[in-house]
Amino acid sequence: MKGRKTEEDKYMPRKMIEKRVNNIICKKNMNLLEIQHKFRLTYSIQDEEKMLPMLWQFIPKGIMKDSCHESNEFVHETFNLYLCKDDFSAISTVEADTIRQFLVSKIFDATASSASNGWVPNFIMRGLSSLCRYEVETNDRLSKIWLEQFDFSDLGGIHIVVYNKEELWYERGAIWLPGHSACKNVEPLDKLRLQNRHMSAIDLNKWKLVKKIVTSLGTRIYVDMPPASARALESQVMMLSYELQKVSVFLKTAAVDKDTFDAGLRERSIDDTTELMTAIRKTPMPYQRRPETDQDRF
Repeated sequence: MKGRKTEEDKYMPRKMIEKRVNNIICKKNMNLLEIQHKFRLTYSIQDEEKMLPMLWQFIPKGIMKDSCHESNEFVHETFNLYLCKDDFSAISTVEADTIRQFLVSKIFDATASSASNGWVPNFIMRGLSSLCRYEVETNDRLSKIWLEQFDFSDLGGIHIVVYNKEELWYERGAIWLPGHSACKNVEPLDKLRLQNRHMSAIDLNKWKLVKKIVTSLGTRIYVDMPPASARALESQVMMLSYELQKVSVFLKTAAVDKDTFDAGLRERSIDDTTELMTAIRKTPMPYQRRPETDQDRF
């Protein structure tokens, strides 16, 4: 019928409006593209460089500091550690594989330990970087400390010392400590640090213990020290205070026979408690009698 509109007739005005709106939007977009193109042609790099300082002026200082602080938090420092034999002799491929397996087993032990609280040592084993260095890399400071304080005594016939890049340039020294102290709670190197703390130039806190060898007559310790400490020791005639006596420090660089110097590292240390107690009784440390007080007299 003529008076009745179909469904298509109802939606015709809407379709015409939508088509017109789309045409307007397209024209607007074209105009925007032309403006952007013209702006790129007239806008040079020099103008951009001039505007950058102006833009920085409108950024609040607090936001700038926070953004810089956040960016620094994501900067990871890489720590390279080097596992070497105490005499810096060559590490064979078999020994390198033994070191790797030993570290892996200790990582599993640390993971299973209840004291770890979910923390796991995290580092990459790079392998042999030279004939005498087994390189390990980590981004975790706790893993670095864990490895530096690691006890390699269970490794077997290989005595390993962990070095960082700076410590590889340290000088080797040997100190003979005659006699035995009945008090074994303080290590010999710690005693040397305490009794020579006034010698700030020597800086015994930076000394690194390589090996301690206990014999029937005394204790010999091998240490690695910074070159500056070695030079400062020369001004002290290579002498340090230890248990009411003076002890000498012998540097490998000054040794006539360096092979004999290193041979001392392979000497057997007393591990038996009975043998050690016998040595303490036979060769005691110098003893200084305590001044008598009024209480002692009565």
